Amino acid sequence: MGVSISLISGPRSFQMIREIEEYFEVKMTSLPSDDWDKVEDVIKKVIKSSRAGKDFRPEAIDRVDANT
Repeated sequence: MGVSISLISGPRSFQMIREIEEYFEVKMTSLPSDDWDKVEDVIKKVIKSSRAGKDFRPEAIDRVDANT
């Protein structure tokens, strides 16, 4: 279990990330670039949720965060 952060600098980088998602059959979580406290909160949630096993769905974190 781990966390990886990829920095996206344009359309080509974004497309490469989408291809990685598709290949590994994962859903990556978007992080805000202007709020490092929020980044820390999201990473902590991902790490804790990953311990739950294969049922972890990062898109659920995005929905929860959108409502706060």
